[in-house]
Amino acid sequence: MYKLITYAGYDNKYGPHIFPIEPDLDRTISHIKMARELPESIERYMRSAKPIPGKTQLLLDAMGSSDYYGANVNGDYFPTEALDHKGPEYGYETFMHYAFPYKFHVNKDPSRAYGDKVTLSDYDRKMHRVLLIVTVDDRKCSDILNDLANGKYWDVSMGCRVPWDECSICKNRARNRGEYCAHLRYQMNRILEDGRRVCAYNWRPKFFDISFVPIGAEKASHVLAKVAHQIPVYEIRSSAELGEIYYAKLAEARSAAPSRRMPTSPRTFPPRT
Repeated sequence: MYKLITYAGYDNKYGPHIFPIEPDLDRTISHIKMARELPESIERYMRSAKPIPGKTQLLLDAMGSSDYYGANVNGDYFPTEALDHKGPEYGYETFMHYAFPYKFHVNKDPSRAYGDKVTLSDYDRKMHRVLLIVTVDDRKCSDILNDLANGKYWDVSMGCRVPWDECSICKNRARNRGEYCAHLRYQMNRILEDGRRVCAYNWRPKFFDISFVPIGAEKASHVLAKVAHQIPVYEIRSSAELGEIYYAKLAEARSAAPSRRMPTSPRTFPPRT
């Protein structure tokens, strides 16, 4: 199951969540640490970071554990156990294995990426958030970088794949939306009379895309730097529905493209004796 998950670029409670890594590393680190502590691996990388001609390195707060921040407005719940996992199978390290920075999820061709594969990812066990070091191309991302310099944030959106998700109420596991129970199909993100919230638990997320987009959906996830205008969300649509719509369109476009395979002559076989 593919999911398309978008998170707000700024929130009033936690502040900005995107920082450019500037040549003055001590200033950059002290600036960030005014708002939060950093995992050792992230701080160590930043202290040794060298300027890359034509590129800018960003510290990106990608997402938080739902055990501490709750489900996002699409009804997705990412437990700590699902995010704080080392290895390429699922969890925070999958960003380093599979994800490039893009705009608007145009993510099927790495040659069209807006920067390098995610340089570093770590799970902040104090703040319970996934942090990324992302290197972007100055020319391709001039609009994003100019907005950051002027105090405006783009939101962060991610594509991930899960083998199934699990209903928080009845524990039904669905491999696609067609297998959703009535709770996830009709009551996503609602609070029932007994106080339980209807949401989809994602236990094995594999992240393959990190995109910059103009509008977000979570309450607290950001490209650490400036305040963006937030448009309220009035209709709850599951990330599985958004992923199905978006990635289905990409699949249709690929299948409709003319084939580049060379024509082959019909195969002939000797007569049977």
